[in-house]
Amino acid sequence: MPDDQSKQIEFINVWTVAQPVVAAMVYTSIRDHQHAEDILQEIARAAFASFDRYDNQQPFRPWVMGIARNHVNTFLRRHYRGSMVLDPDTIAQVADAFDRLGDDSEDRRDALRRCLARLHRRAKQVLEMRYFNETPVKAIAKAIDATPHAVSMVLYKSRLALRKCINQQLGLDEGDKP
Repeated sequence: MPDDQSKQIEFINVWTVAQPVVAAMVYTSIRDHQHAEDILQEIARAAFASFDRYDNQQPFRPWVMGIARNHVNTFLRRHYRGSMVLDPDTIAQVADAFDRLGDDSEDRRDALRRCLARLHRRAKQVLEMRYFNETPVKAIAKAIDATPHAVSMVLYKSRLALRKCINQQLGLDEGDKP
């Protein structure tokens, strides 16, 4: 097998495991979905381009999280010029937190998918509008012909139900946070 091909396979193997954690950190730091997608692709390209410098005796995820922090910091510095949304120390703390979550994140994501599937259609609709589309509560209320208070209650009860369901799926105690 040629050297380049084995390098590609090795990179794909370690990137596939680390990518969900890197993506979570990027999406947390950069709110605009399209920009976050672009940055995530840049991180993958940069990591692959510098993969020859990676010491495979060390864990990959912390190494690639360093690259991700640099790309996020650069994006925020350029995009927000002087009105930084998150300072570099905060981004480093976010990256470290996601890195510590690491392996559990895939189990949690699977549990979340299963739990979301159990919610009532209306609860899913409200959650999607609020958290995926970032629709304000008042606009959701108007769209579904409800009061803002009713929408807030649906969101609150849905979050509680999801937390309880995820904890059950992961075998955690009721007081543990998912």
